[in-house]
Amino acid sequence: MNQVQSISSKDHVAGHYHIGDHWDLKTETRKVPLIKGIEFGIKYELQIKQEYVDVRQVVKYPSVGLKNPETGKTLYSSYIIQRLSPGGHTGLSTYKLNEPWEMVSGEWIFEIIVNNETLIKETVVVGEAP
Repeated sequence: MNQVQSISSKDHVAGHYHIGDHWDLKTETRKVPLIKGIEFGIKYELQIKQEYVDVRQVVKYPSVGLKNPETGKTLYSSYIIQRLSPGGHTGLSTYKLNEPWEMVSGEWIFEIIVNNETLIKETVVVGEAP
């Protein structure tokens, strides 16, 4: 990412999320190793025909959830909503393993939802560290 903005959010297990203006895709895969600092997710394209539409990017964590030891809060998913104007849009929905308590193996599910309809659903399997 080039320009990154950190936004506070009580709905995210870490208490914040990041929005960036650019990512460099390193490898295309649906399996990633469990390594601190690794970032993974999906790239998607949408064609918006309505005047404006809210796009919900959802990340569902493995079934045990993520528990932040500072807050004691366990979450099983998080999301952000972006309002998009008509036209073509390329987006990225990613997650970066920054904290030791985020190091959870399993299926991480990324969904893109528009008007309560799941348009994209992709699973990334995060495995044991090599």
